[in-house]
Amino acid sequence: MNHPNQVNLNELIEQQRVKAAQSRDGRSAVSIFGGGGKQLGQVLLTLTAGGCLPDHQNPGEATVQVLEGEVTLSSQEGQVRLGERGYAIVPHATHRLDAHVDSVVLLTVHRAG
Repeated sequence: MNHPNQVNLNELIEQQRVKAAQSRDGRSAVSIFGGGGKQLGQVLLTLTAGGCLPDHQNPGEATVQVLEGEVTLSSQEGQVRLGERGYAIVPHATHRLDAHVDSVVLLTVHRAG
């Protein structure tokens, strides 16, 4: 039985893979929780091999969890390469995320406020 607040990640990942493959920048993102003024947010980010989430600021406290694939999280503080099931705290600095292979990550953000 499905709960009204349940998200089927397997189905969502498959949908986002198609969108990322069709996107000229090789990525797709969908909010699965938060937005609308909420402090906590979660985004499912799908990247094709070679795709990236370009340089941007951290809007608060954030983590990245690799569900599938392999990515590098880079900032002025250095780089960390994360494989499947890898997890990292996002630095409070300009940072980016680069996919080495087709990858799916869960970004969790707690916005300051």
